[in-house]
Amino acid sequence: MKTGILLTNLGTPDAPTTPALKRYLKQFLSDDRVIQAPNKLVWWLALNVVILNI
Repeated sequence: MKTGILLTNLGTPDAPTTPALKRYLKQFLSDDRVIQAPNKLVWWLALNVVILNI
C-alpha cells in the first residue's frame, strides 16, 4: 500500500491581530469536520473558556 500526503489550505485570519485570530480559531475549531468531539458541550466550554482566552 502506498502512503500519500494531502496538503490543503484551510484559510487564514483576516488580519494579524488578536481579535482576528480568535474569530478564525473559533470558526475553525467549531467545525465538526475539524474537531470530532464526543461531547460537544465539553468541547464548547474548552474552546470558549480555555483556548480562546489564552
